[in-house]
Amino acid sequence: MTNGMNVPVLVIGAGPTGLTLAIMLRRYGIDIRIIDRNAAPAEVSKALAVWSASLEVLSGMGVVDTFLASGTRLKALIAGDGARKLATLSVGEGIDSPYPYPLLLPQSVTEAILTDHLETLGTSIERGVELVGLDQDGEGVTATLKRPDGSEEVVRAAYLAGCDGARSFVRESLKIEFEGYTEPQMFILGDVKIKGGGSDGSDLDRSSIYIWWHGGSTVALFPFGAEVWRIFAARQDPSDDSTPTVEELQGHMDRHGPPGTRLSDPSWLSHFRTNERLAAKYRVGRIFLAGDAAHIH
Repeated sequence: MTNGMNVPVLVIGAGPTGLTLAIMLRRYGIDIRIIDRNAAPAEVSKALAVWSASLEVLSGMGVVDTFLASGTRLKALIAGDGARKLATLSVGEGIDSPYPYPLLLPQSVTEAILTDHLETLGTSIERGVELVGLDQDGEGVTATLKRPDGSEEVVRAAYLAGCDGARSFVRESLKIEFEGYTEPQMFILGDVKIKGGGSDGSDLDRSSIYIWWHGGSTVALFPFGAEVWRIFAARQDPSDDSTPTVEELQGHMDRHGPPGTRLSDPSWLSHFRTNERLAAKYRVGRIFLAGDAAHIH
């Protein structure tokens, strides 16, 4: 690099957004560095759905076949009330795309596929490296990075991309308002195995999402992985921020879900509130925001 620059683009955050940006830049021959403050990639499933437009982008990146082989193609949404199946709605019908369906797979798998592909392009994630200082001028961006051993490095980049999530250090450093609100309702989720289910007690269809309401509330079931389902439910007490148990989720299924289902073998249990927030701007000079750093819903 010339003019005192260490790298053309410094990418902060190695989630799906940061990895996709890094891959596209490398495909155009642009050198980058990508850092992530986490020492290791996340092992929990997190987000599940990859939509048609994203699959088209992944095709252009040369990785869509790996995604299709790893995920579950969603065919239908099945709605019901108690023992009654009310409707089966085709998912993807009428979508003008080579991939007219959502693909369900854990975010951890998405990140692993993208990480492997980025490495084939000659770039690896620098893990355990955290952005702790940020400044810019008309010529570039000066970033202070903290390494796992506590030492610091000052990097000069032509551009910086903040792909560092909803609690973005980049956004906060730029003092960009994250306008919006947090819904009061508390939701719980679990990645579990399910036996039984359906209006006739048969096994659930693993190419379908289930939205079931009964007894004053709802549950939602999403298939992914090897016999694993994601269950969502709304907690009655929104002030309860404890981690749910399988027994609590089973209670929601018994009251509101398809009858005859039994939950077991949890691989992830969590809770969350829904946010609707949008950054007031996506760019300040040579610094950009992308992904959850810019918008969450």
